[in-house]
Amino acid sequence: MLLNRYIREIMLRNEEREAMLLTLNSEARYLWLLEHQAWLARRVPQYHLASYLGIEPASLSRIKKQIPLSAQQ
Repeated sequence: MLLNRYIREIMLRNEEREAMLLTLNSEARYLWLLEHQAWLARRVPQYHLASYLGIEPASLSRIKKQIPLSAQQ
């Protein structure tokens, strides 16, 4: 029972991420990450975050410079 719930939660999270990758531009993807999985932005190296978001590390760096610091915390 607990295993089924855990698997269902993982599958729903994966579907949400896939929908985000297909429908949002790169800046919106980063904002989505900050809103839904902010702990990743604090703990994971930038090049891994870029890969997770489907963008180049240099693009992520530019996006981070454009977004106010208060939104990133």
